[in-house]
Amino acid sequence: MKRIVFVLSMLLVLLIAVSASADKVTFNLNYEFSGAQSPSGSPPWLRATFTDVSGGVELELISLLQSSSEFVGQKGWYFNLDPNLDLTKLGFTYISGTIANSISKGINGFKADGDGFFDINFNWNANVFGQGDSVKYKITSTESILASSFDFSAPGGDKGSFHTAAHVQGIAIPGTAEGSGWIGDTGQPIPEPATMLLLGSGLIGLAGFARKKFKK
Repeated sequence: MKRIVFVLSMLLVLLIAVSASADKVTFNLNYEFSGAQSPSGSPPWLRATFTDVSGGVELELISLLQSSSEFVGQKGWYFNLDPNLDLTKLGFTYISGTIANSISKGINGFKADGDGFFDINFNWNANVFGQGDSVKYKITSTESILASSFDFSAPGGDKGSFHTAAHVQGIAIPGTAEGSGWIGDTGQPIPEPATMLLLGSGLIGLAGFARKKFKK
């Protein structure tokens, strides 16, 4: 029984280690930190997922905006890169979806109103990336990059520190013209390592075996 408990403990440690090196990282933009009013409906309003793939990282951007009048504004959608990596070596290959009008790079080159400097800006023309839209890109580099390479927050002010931020326009404000606001992610990103399911199944199986052995 002691041996089984020891094995379970070691597997748990391994599970935690795998979680720390997840092959997928998701950011939910669920916090409006600058603007007159939040976008319509319940957050999150946007979602970004970085996934390790052969030769680089796949990025999927999804609009969860719930009003047809709202869209990611011309100021764009911002991200950061591990400062130990060379930003100039990143390349972006379009896969599918609502293609960005431009993708710009610059170390701390983009400032979200109120909080945070960012390195990468996906920019669409006005009223293009809105309700129901999504897009996928493959990100490559001559250096080794992973999904976790984009798990870095920007230096911010008094509103917080965000891994990603976007400018949403077309937000309806009662009694006034349409407004706009900046939204970002809060808390930790969501790691989703593929091997966690396998390890979790192993832990459950071992726990069941230990319980059966203990009853005997």
